[in-house]
Amino acid sequence: MSEPTLFPDDPLYARFVEFDRENPHIWSHFARFAAMAVAAGRVRYSADALIHRVRWHLDVETTTAAESFKICNNHVAFYARRWNETHPEAAIFELRERRSLR
Repeated sequence: MSEPTLFPDDPLYARFVEFDRENPHIWSHFARFAAMAVAAGRVRYSADALIHRVRWHLDVETTTAAESFKICNNHVAFYARRWNETHPEAAIFELRERRSLR
């Protein structure tokens, strides 16, 4: 997936884009779990909760993770923004102003 340049001068965003490029499976799980929340009738949900679920799933529930990885908490907001942008009909994440851009 080609990532739009939402925050071209933000170093946190640049690190997210690099991480996402190297770990596209994280987005796949995040999107799947977000879609499940929408299907369950949620109109608001926690992106942080979904990232914790991704961590649990990849670290505990599966045996396919070939290597250990960490998901930086700074990336959560960018996953939420991507979901809301790509699924405007199911934008379940409340977004706040980016403090690093003030």
